[in-house]
Amino acid sequence: MEYRHIANALTLYATLNDHQASMWKLFKRENPIVFKSVTIDEYCPTITYDFKIKNLRDTHVVDILAISFHGTYREGAAGSPDAGLMKGIIKTGVSVFDPFALLIDLSDLEYNWGDNLDLSFEEAAPTKTVVLVGEKCRRAMSTLSFGIDTEKDIVDNEFFFDVYDRALEKLINKQQPQ
Repeated sequence: MEYRHIANALTLYATLNDHQASMWKLFKRENPIVFKSVTIDEYCPTITYDFKIKNLRDTHVVDILAISFHGTYREGAAGSPDAGLMKGIIKTGVSVFDPFALLIDLSDLEYNWGDNLDLSFEEAAPTKTVVLVGEKCRRAMSTLSFGIDTEKDIVDNEFFFDVYDRALEKLINKQQPQ
């Protein structure tokens, strides 16, 4: 009976060894796969970003994180990597700084059209968030939110602002106990 367990263990060992040898063959190829080195700046050359923080009183805790995007969001499908960059930066900022509130500043971003930009804002949830727009993106943001033929302005939405101080005021008021 004891030998049967040893035989099963040896069979298992041999099977695992064969499996490992097969896996090794996948990685040790005659013509190895060659990866090309790339940077985010090369992939998304038209957008830059920066982070600014406001700490809570005299602590290390981040009260408000401001993420500003600058440059040009490429139009249509060409803008998909730009949307991915913005989404990733927002997610990274929220993950790293863990703020109580977030200001996404698009006031220096030129944006004319493309469907994925609004998906970037989902990465901020559940952090209290407002978005600052400027003249370079305001109309396109309005059509993205309300439809192509809209007469509405994006700042009609309670989370979008065209004045920096009003956006901050909204964040500060959202943090106050009701």
